[in-house]
Amino acid sequence: MVASTDPVNNSTLVPVDKIIKVNFNESIDRGDTFNSITLKAGEENVNISVSLGYQAITIRPSSKLANGTLYTVTIPKGAVKDLNCNLLKNTYTFSFTTVKSGDVNGDDQVNVEDLLFIASRLGPVSDSDSRKADVNKDNAVNILDLLDKIKADDPSRG
Repeated sequence: MVASTDPVNNSTLVPVDKIIKVNFNESIDRGDTFNSITLKAGEENVNISVSLGYQAITIRPSSKLANGTLYTVTIPKGAVKDLNCNLLKNTYTFSFTTVKSGDVNGDDQVNVEDLLFIASRLGPVSDSDSRKADVNKDNAVNILDLLDKIKADDPSRG
């Protein structure tokens, strides 16, 4: 029944503000264990809200996810059913890892390349790369983002 997930299983460099989607190959409705859908960081449950669409489950963490952390989504057996009342037969799980703190350019490293990434995108936020470079989220990539990046990497410079 599960057609795809976003993020895909074993993804890395997932943004900490990611809204998670589980897409199905047919229309679905809530099953008996729908309220048992979980998102975990290790063994710790993450507070989430779960909504159901026509052919998808949307999972929204109540706050930003932690940087550089492995997360696991579990859709328990019976959590959804198709229009003929056939329940999800098996538990479905997938995992992903969030981007490391300070890794602006998405290379899974925190280094001077992140500063160069920001500097190369100065100006208004206009695409996904400039959104990543907008460290302070003020809709403009500028010197303040460079300073915030430096402070995040070395709090003694704050």
